[in-house]
Amino acid sequence: WNFETGRITLGRAASINTEVGYYSETIELLLSQKVETPFGNVMKFFKGINKEEPQFSLQQTVKDDIRRFAHALAARSERMVELISTTSEHYRKLPRQKQHDVAVSLGLDEARNMGIFDDWEFTFSLNESSIPFVLTLCGSYSFSYGGDTMFSIPFAPNYAITFMPRSVAYAKFVVGETMRLLLV
Repeated sequence: WNFETGRITLGRAASINTEVGYYSETIELLLSQKVETPFGNVMKFFKGINKEEPQFSLQQTVKDDIRRFAHALAARSERMVELISTTSEHYRKLPRQKQHDVAVSLGLDEARNMGIFDDWEFTFSLNESSIPFVLTLCGSYSFSYGGDTMFSIPFAPNYAITFMPRSVAYAKFVVGETMRLLLV
């Protein structure tokens, strides 16, 4: 969504706010191997869910890959860079690329160690409307659903992962050991 023009546009990585050299080759490789490739398997799994039979079970590895992807979004944010910058004089003196590298590597470790998102459950959302999910610069957005606050990580115009408080998940989306697909 372009707020200046009021239009939704499709784009590719080269045209949607990416920057060559933002991370070092080492961090790019780490993100590719530990976050992006596993998340590709999550996307493949999701696309295999049949909306006519909207209940599915997730293996623990898939759940871990989804949480790791959410941790990476937080770790990659400019907010993470700002937070570390305000607490470390040494960090502020690093070259910009090194700052980004440190923020993402520390952020991934801290998010996991602190159990960020451990109190949240998630399901997959399938958007069947004519208006696609908005892919935001920060990678996620929050919204209200039936009076409950949730947040979504859209990864395609019609596919998203929706996080919700565990109490909401068990009341509305968890059926035994399976999850229900959220149709939008």
